[in-house]
Amino acid sequence: MMKNPIIWGYLSCLVLAGCTDAIQELSGTEEEATVIRLPAFSVPSIEKSQVFFFRKLEKGDTLVCRVEIEGPREDFSTYSFQLPAGYYQMVLIGNGEMEHIRFEGIPSVENGIIDYSDGTQPPDLYFTQNYIQAGETNRIGAGIIILSARIALTIRNVPSGVARVKVNLRNTVAGIYMTLVNLPEAAHPAISSELSVVPHSSPVIHLTSLASYPEGGQSFLEVFCYNVQGEIVYQGKSESFRLGGSEDIQISCRFDSSPVNTGIFLSETKGQEMPDFILTKEK
Repeated sequence: MMKNPIIWGYLSCLVLAGCTDAIQELSGTEEEATVIRLPAFSVPSIEKSQVFFFRKLEKGDTLVCRVEIEGPREDFSTYSFQLPAGYYQMVLIGNGEMEHIRFEGIPSVENGIIDYSDGTQPPDLYFTQNYIQAGETNRIGAGIIILSARIALTIRNVPSGVARVKVNLRNTVAGIYMTLVNLPEAAHPAISSELSVVPHSSPVIHLTSLASYPEGGQSFLEVFCYNVQGEIVYQGKSESFRLGGSEDIQISCRFDSSPVNTGIFLSETKGQEMPDFILTKEK
């Protein structure tokens, strides 16, 4: 089970009588509808959210509909959803991208996966879920869990001869079930980012990811520096570090003109304390 910081807000559900249209994109049922009003959470970095409604059955659940909303971004903004009467588990994925959300078999909460197995960098992802009884007014305290981590790598004082830098982030999980259990596999290929650089500058490369793989394991960075001919002229690897939801890691590396095996220098960090690492020159 993932352990993530929680941002607390309130979920207010006001259910009204009404009629539905084709909003049940996966169920196709035509039952008497209700309207659920959802106030927003004050998380300014959520641009849009995917909201899933799973009808609770005697055994398990089934997806009735999915709705994409803007935000939530402000306290107590309201959203209206049309749903058939019933008891639901609502799952909200802030900044969720449908091309990275899938189901294994029958669409249900247990089969829902937030999938970044292809090495794509996830956005800042947020998650919350609640149980809702259509036809009643509910006010529920709802915590938003932060699923993604951020890494900022400063490359100090780029020497002449370096035109491009590639960074790989290795050992991150491929995805997360909607039950907040990590997939038992690593993203492949690794998350990566490339940057054209200017000599004597100190660029910062930003990456986002899910938790480290395996559960409780550690990730690390690989850095490759290329000349204008596309040849590797420097490379190096960081020490290992643990990634989890809301981790904010700042780390830096410096260049050395000759291969070295030692020489770790501490830099200021936010979140986890991370040592500098050295990029060695290719012979």
